[in-house]
Amino acid sequence: MIINRILNRLRVYYNIYKHKQVKTSYGNDNPDKVFYIIGVDYKTEGLFAIVKNTLVHIQYAVEKGYIPVVDMQHFNSQFSKLTNGNVWELFFKQPMGYALKDIKTSKNIILSKNITNWGSRSIFPNIVDERNAPRRKYMSDLYKKFIIPNDKSHDYIESKYKTIIGCKKNVLGLLCRGTDYTQKRPKGNPIQPDFEQI
Repeated sequence: MIINRILNRLRVYYNIYKHKQVKTSYGNDNPDKVFYIIGVDYKTEGLFAIVKNTLVHIQYAVEKGYIPVVDMQHFNSQFSKLTNGNVWELFFKQPMGYALKDIKTSKNIILSKNITNWGSRSIFPNIVDERNAPRRKYMSDLYKKFIIPNDKSHDYIESKYKTIIGCKKNVLGLLCRGTDYTQKRPKGNPIQPDFEQI
């Protein structure tokens, strides 16, 4: 009993240490700015799980007066094999226009870890009702301001929109999670209905 408590406490302290932020300096440039490097080390999560957690970091950085820079070049994900560069920039623009190459000799750097001080629940309400409408609006505004597709992604989305939707009206889109749910059956996640049921 006591050993389990001690082990649990050690796990908590290890987790805090593992996920703590690190202040560093790469040089003397930009002494008036603090850059918050967002590194989300998700090896199996999908792109929008990464986007959601990156947005939490962006919110944190902006509220602290830091400049967020997303680094998916030095943090592993299932997309890492797509490029030797920054995976984020394959899909999105940097939140405030600064890339890793722009800050490589900057003075004030904060390296994030996978979690922020509060986590995703602060901006992503679980219940959709009128009480959470202001929070949903805030979240929507953050997405519009900081999660911006790069030109190639934007052109692809527009092309697919025209091909699939075009000038049709009353289109209902459904997203059905597939093999990651039905084959792996991750704990705590609902299993999707099969195709016939859908």
